[in-house]
This record gives sequence, structure tokens and C-alpha cells, in this order.
Amino acid sequence: MWHIINALILRELKTRFGKNETLGYIWVIFEPMMHILFMLIIFTMIRDKVLPQVPFSLFLISGMVPFFMFRNIVNFIMNGIDANRSLFTYKPVRPIHVFLARALLEGIIYFIAFCILIIITGYFLDYNVKPNNLIYSLLIFIWTVIFAFSLGLLFAVLFHGKDIIKNVINYLLAIMYFSSAIIFPLWIIPNQLIDFLAYNPILHIIELFKENYFETYPVVAQINIEYPLLCTLVLLFFSLGIYYKRRVELGTA
Repeated sequence: MWHIINALILRELKTRFGKNETLGYIWVIFEPMMHILFMLIIFTMIRDKVLPQVPFSLFLISGMVPFFMFRNIVNFIMNGIDANRSLFTYKPVRPIHVFLARALLEGIIYFIAFCILIIITGYFLDYNVKPNNLIYSLLIFIWTVIFAFSLGLLFAVLFHGKDIIKNVINYLLAIMYFSSAIIFPLWIIPNQLIDFLAYNPILHIIELFKENYFETYPVVAQINIEYPLLCTLVLLFFSLGIYYKRRVELGTA
């Protein structure tokens, strides 16, 4: 199976960046940088009051890059069957191979992008960007890939051929972006609102990543590891189970 996934990763790499690979690689860095610069301009006047523990640009990078990775994996897998229909005429290739290849590729790309952005920004800020807990930070980054894979697979098998619902999901992903404390510190909003936002599992995962990456990052009481872990396991179980039941239908769609 792994030689198929390896071949698909090389194929997806070309598909991901098209003929002009240089522009594609630049865009991976450029997209979060544009968001970060925009937010820096807005929050320049208040950042010292709301975020004294971590430089605001590093706070944004540590939230935006994992979320963009999560969003892209969900989108690519959700639309992966239609986009790769011709591949499934080859018997050894199954939809799950394409999904795994795409999730791994996005994880590698965004991990490299994260390292580049945070090292360059830390250099200019003269800030030590070495993770406080390297192992946990890395595991949570991988966890984000697994969570995105599980959610994207569930959407792919449940809503295959239902484009209207996929459009609604794109709006839901936008809501998750604004409710994941990526562009604002979680601890500055009222506890009642945090209680509500805490139903969003990706909020927990990204906050746990920041808590383990930055030594002085404030811990919010509502953030825990049990809830997002349970969500991930349930999503993975149901998405793989439904995929297994519909694998023949999906592979010949």
C-alpha cells in the first residue's frame, strides 16, 4: 500500500502546485503571511495590552498555519473522489490511498511552512522560537492532520455528490476559523463565550499546541485534551467504518 501512497504523494505534489511550482511554494508561505500582516496592522495599538506573553506575530503564526493545514486537508479530501475519478480505473488505487497521500502531503508542506515562518519571524524579533515542549508540539501538529483527515473522510463518504452541502461545509469551516481563537487571544473574551466556543474541537487542539509551544502561554480552564481526543477517535471510527461499507461504490463513482 505504501508504494501506492508514495507515488500518489508525488502526483499530488505536482497537482497541488501545478506547472509553476515556485509560485505554489511561495503561496503556501504567502497566504498566512498576508493574514498575519493584516492582523498585525489592526492589533498593533492594543497587542501589548492583550498579549504580553507571546509576540503577536508568533501567536498568529502558531494558530493560522495549523488551521490552514486543517482546512485544506478537509477540503481536498471532501472533494477528492470527484477530483481523482480517473485514478480509480486502476485497480490498485483506492480512494483511501488518495486521501492518505493528500493528508500526508499537506501535513509536510505546512510543517515546513510553519518552521520557515516562525524561525524568520523569531530572528527579526530576537525571540527564542525553540518549542517549550518539542515532542508534545510535534504530536499535536500530527494530531491536527489526523483530525482533519477524519473529518474530511467523513464528509467525503457522507456527502459525495451533494455539492450544496459541501458549500455549506465551506461556510462552517469559515465559522470554525473565527471561533478557534486564531486572530484573538482566548483569555480576553468572557467565560460564558469561551464555554460556547469550547464545543469546537479544533479550538482545543490549536490552544494545546500553543500551550506546549510557548512556555509563558496562558492556560484557559475550559481547554482540555479529553474532548478533542474523544471527537477525533469517534470521527476516525465512523469515517473509516462508513468508508469501508461504501468503498466499492466510491471507488467506481
